[in-house]
Amino acid sequence: MAGLFVPEFIDYHDGQKVVRVADWPLLPPHQNIVEFRPSGVSQRDYTLSVTVTYNEVDPTSGTEVTQTATHSWRCCVIHDYSSGRDKLLEYMNASRE
Repeated sequence: MAGLFVPEFIDYHDGQKVVRVADWPLLPPHQNIVEFRPSGVSQRDYTLSVTVTYNEVDPTSGTEVTQTATHSWRCCVIHDYSSGRDKLLEYMNASRE
């Protein structure tokens, strides 16, 4: 689920100016991070629907009948913010190497 809750922004020093990027892949390595703002979205809701078409034999007539069945599930993903914390720690530790 990487990328589901992208940061609002990451600010870093580039010489004397502060530059803002939208996500970790856009952040150049070994930069001095000024501010990291995690995603303000705390929950994503989705509906997953599956439709199946299948054939079965009608027991009374013996003929093959096409049937369709649909089932839906509500999926709720809650952001626990640990991915942003972990990515920030990983970046800062890599900058020290």
